[in-house]
Amino acid sequence: MMSRGSLFVCSLIAAALLCWQILPTNVVTTRAGIGEDSTTAWIATDGACLLSCPAGDGTALSTPGAVVTVVVKDLAGTPIPGVPAHDFWLFGCASGLALCGGAASIDADHDTDATGRTTLSGALAVGGCDNGVKVIVQSVIVADPLNPLQDLCLPLEVRSPDIDGNRVVNIADVGLFTLDYPSPPKPYNPCADFNCNADLGVAVGIVDLGLFALHNFHDCL
Repeated sequence: MMSRGSLFVCSLIAAALLCWQILPTNVVTTRAGIGEDSTTAWIATDGACLLSCPAGDGTALSTPGAVVTVVVKDLAGTPIPGVPAHDFWLFGCASGLALCGGAASIDADHDTDATGRTTLSGALAVGGCDNGVKVIVQSVIVADPLNPLQDLCLPLEVRSPDIDGNRVVNIADVGLFTLDYPSPPKPYNPCADFNCNADLGVAVGIVDLGLFALHNFHDCL
């Protein structure tokens, strides 16, 4: 006759087998650490420029053809599928961007696929101004492949009507904009050139004033 202790052990084993059978086969219980050197990122167009707003209603990365592609790999160089889209974001190379909601300032277009690849093509919800962006996956900053000791800085200029970077476009930004408007004759400040030289000149003019007015009083959603 089986003892009470033996019955208890057998019950535990049976329960464990039952749980194993009903769990979905695609559940990932562990994930290897992301490799900052093995993970790669690039931008489709060098020297792109983007008008962004804390409300996230600025220009999308896809508009100037500046889609960012990221391939996530672990420390051994193996692609990592299934990294969530909300685990990706962009940060100013010179720390000049004020991100709304931190990582929520932009999401990737989808989770990483079987090759570890995803893209970022939407609009940034940020204030401030910067001449480049770093790519962050979870808490890992993608390294420069030519110099792994440095962070990768993608050539993307980001300019926001939230000039002071306090995550809201308000009267303080109006004052800062007037310091640079019009240019010339005032010295040119690229952070106030919201149409990104689309007027075929290094200038801050009526088009930039109109773009500023469109986003006045906008803040983080």
